[in-house]
Order: sequence, then structure tokens, then C-alpha cells
Amino acid sequence: MTKYLVDHGIDPAVVRTDGEGLSTRATCERAKTLFGIDRALIVTQYQHLPRAIALCRAAGIDADGVIAYCECKRKTKVRNNIREWLAAPKAVAALIWR
Repeated sequence: MTKYLVDHGIDPAVVRTDGEGLSTRATCERAKTLFGIDRALIVTQYQHLPRAIALCRAAGIDADGVIAYCECKRKTKVRNNIREWLAAPKAVAALIWR
């Protein structure tokens, strides 16, 4: 993603990467605490967007989102939907029992 952004004119100095964010929740929390992110625009596939926004907002980030177009194969879309169905209850639990 960093290469894509830089290749499309984004200054590399403003791009932050997090190799330790192993889940959406961890990434949101690390964005807030480690990088000091207070506001973010999340660009991701439609299945993931509501959960990502909710977790970032719970971490104290003013987050909005944009759906990223995906030229994915049907198999990939099915896998992504199943993954999201499995991840959503975990996110709800994290939001309730903070």
C-alpha cells in the first residue's frame, strides 16, 4: 500500500505503516497511541468498512470510510465475507467490554 500511495503522488513522509498491527483493533489502537492519529479516512472493501470504522472510533479516532473497489474473483469475495462474519462478533465483544 505504501508503494501504491507513493507511486500516486503521496509524500512518503506522511505515510505511516504499522507492521505490528495484527488485527483491525490493534491497528486502530496503535494508530492512536503510537502514531498520535486523531482523524483517519479508512479505505477498505465494503465487508470490512463498518467494523474498521467502529473499532477506530472506539480507540478515539474520528474515522470515516470509503469503499475500495475490488476486482476480486468470486472465491476471494466469498472468503472475505466469511472472514468478516467471523470477525464481527469479536469486534462487538471488544466494543462492549472495553
